[in-house]
Amino acid sequence: YRLYFGQKKANGLFFEGSTGLISSNQDRHHWDSMGNLTYVSPNWTSLGFGIAAGVKVLSRYGMFFEAYYGLGKLMGERKLLSRNYPRRGLTVGYRF
Repeated sequence: YRLYFGQKKANGLFFEGSTGLISSNQDRHHWDSMGNLTYVSPNWTSLGFGIAAGVKVLSRYGMFFEAYYGLGKLMGERKLLSRNYPRRGLTVGYRF
């Protein structure tokens, strides 16, 4: 969801809230204390929530440019994974 602070519709400075669904399927080999090689495949899925701020600039001819940056946080107890993730982007496009 985006909240714009501009004079035109969907133009200018904005703040946004977002959700993300992140999952992983990693295959790993692990040596235990007895010297045995074991195969570990930790599968996990986590839900994240984030915020970002950015700017969207429209031209008279329908072209637009957008840049935003923010941060998200994963919910749940994942001790081996960083719980923060970046929200960033650059977009150039044409509005029909």
